[in-house]
Amino acid sequence: MSFDVIPVAIGAAVAFAGMKITAYVQGRKLTQTSRDEARLILDKAHIEAKSIERDAELKAKEERINLQRELDRQFKERQSELKKLEQQALQKESRLERKLEDVEQREKELNRVRTDLDKSRSELSRQTEECRRELEKVSQLSADEARELLLKRVDEDFRYDVEQRMKHVVEAVKEDARDKVVNLLAQTVQKVAVDYKSEALITVVPIPNEETKGRIIGREGRNIRAFEQVTGIDVIIDDTPDVVVLSGFNAIKRVVATRTLEQLISDGRIHPARIEEVYADVQKEMDQECLKAGEDAAQRAGVHRLGKPLLMELGRLKFRTSYGQNVLDHSVECAQIAGILAAEIGANAKLAKRAALLHDIGKVIDGDDTSHARLGAEVAKKCGEKPVVVNAIMAHHEEVPMESPLAFLVAAADSISASRRGARFGQTENYVERLENLEKIAKSFDGVQQAFAIQAGREVRVLVNPEKVDDSMGIKLSHEIVQRIEEDLEYPGQIKVVVVRENRYVDYAF
Repeated sequence: MSFDVIPVAIGAAVAFAGMKITAYVQGRKLTQTSRDEARLILDKAHIEAKSIERDAELKAKEERINLQRELDRQFKERQSELKKLEQQALQKESRLERKLEDVEQREKELNRVRTDLDKSRSELSRQTEECRRELEKVSQLSADEARELLLKRVDEDFRYDVEQRMKHVVEAVKEDARDKVVNLLAQTVQKVAVDYKSEALITVVPIPNEETKGRIIGREGRNIRAFEQVTGIDVIIDDTPDVVVLSGFNAIKRVVATRTLEQLISDGRIHPARIEEVYADVQKEMDQECLKAGEDAAQRAGVHRLGKPLLMELGRLKFRTSYGQNVLDHSVECAQIAGILAAEIGANAKLAKRAALLHDIGKVIDGDDTSHARLGAEVAKKCGEKPVVVNAIMAHHEEVPMESPLAFLVAAADSISASRRGARFGQTENYVERLENLEKIAKSFDGVQQAFAIQAGREVRVLVNPEKVDDSMGIKLSHEIVQRIEEDLEYPGQIKVVVVRENRYVDYAF
């Protein structure tokens, strides 16, 4: 190291030390100044804090004074209200005491009156008993005998008035019910009425020529015998030109036989084997047609989820008529009527439609002497229908008791559909027989002089002997005739019974 550098280094060290000392001295001065300033700020803050504290104390003292004043005011108001309530309570207590005194006074008065009443009742009973004994001595009748005599006289005096009042009440109720029922039935029938078709037990099949009759008969009659055996329908071939007549009670078999014969005539080949073949084809077509007819009828009636067997049997009703009314159309009409009536009375309209649609299904089922109602009920039961529906089908002709309102609805719908104007035509013999039975029933009662069935058997006029039948007995007689008709006759719709009692006084001047 050179000796020239040493003085420079020493000088630099001295300069650096001087700078440090200067900086230290200045820092001490700044620190002292900062401390003085901080002390001044603290003193000033203490002074301001004491001032704020004094102001807060003054404000709190003022608020406390105001609050005390408010509390004093509220206390005085509450005290005033309590005084008022106390005065009111005292007044009410005073009034209650006065009322209590009045009640006690009235109770004493009632006890006195009750005592007097008991004495009066005892005295009245004693006097009544003395009068009764005196009356028994005078009339020579006991109390029970006198009561019976009195009741008998009252019954004789007021019987006519009571019966007349009863008659007016019954007539008013009937008139009101008749108006409502007529209105309901008129609307129902107007909505669902259908036309009737003519009923026949034979079918006339046209043939192209007389030679066809020979082919239908066949050698030694084998073709006609085979046809009748297969179809179950009688074939009538007579001198009537260009026609062959098919006869049978079963309408479906007659239709199948008719179509079979028409196809055989059109084909030209008529022999036993061909007859069986064509009959089988026609039978299949008929089954499909019946199924389609059943589905259409169920859709028109608004009935759903019927099984295929029921739809098949239902469709067969298309080829069945009753007194000129198509049974399938009649069933659909009954379903619509039953649905409307059920809706009016709040019953199950769906079940009513279902039972009414199926009520005549037994008419296309071959059976012994069992009624069609029972046959139809058996089929419905086998197909899983509800017991209430089965009972409605079986009971619609009142062969068994009706177990639910549904059965009454089905029976009513059946009667409405069958008895409305233009629905059916009956045989003259049955019509005349019904009129004769109506007149016979009316004449069987004592006091009846003449009876006339009028308005196609819808009304019976009964003429009575006025010397034997009075007005009160006339009312009773009309009810008895109605009951006898309901028990002994079967008829559609209703029958009106009119009892006529008339006095005539005749004299002559000469």
